[in-house]
Amino acid sequence: MEFTQTDFNLLIEESIKDLDSSIRIKCKNIEVELKQTPSSEELLGTGVEDPLELLSLHEKIPHKNCYGYEKQIPEKIILFQKSIENVCSNSQEVKKIITETLISQISPSANLS
Repeated sequence: MEFTQTDFNLLIEESIKDLDSSIRIKCKNIEVELKQTPSSEELLGTGVEDPLELLSLHEKIPHKNCYGYEKQIPEKIILFQKSIENVCSNSQEVKKIITETLISQISPSANLS
């Protein structure tokens, strides 16, 4: 299933709006970026060889390396559209994957069930 980038961005926005408020509050300093597929540099260190198997990346500068700028440097979650489309057959599945991915990236200890 393929979406236009605009339609996919709308699904991301809907997914963020549907997040529980306790998780949405953690999004204040997180930038969500959409890319078509991961680059070879983005695959480095993930253990993933096929770009269509990597759904997202979470870029975060550890607080010990921020030197007081942690509130100014946003974390970044990169969603890979083609990878997500590859595992979904309709927009509901895409939204579910986006939501689950955001929750797992924002709150790694969150229970998704």
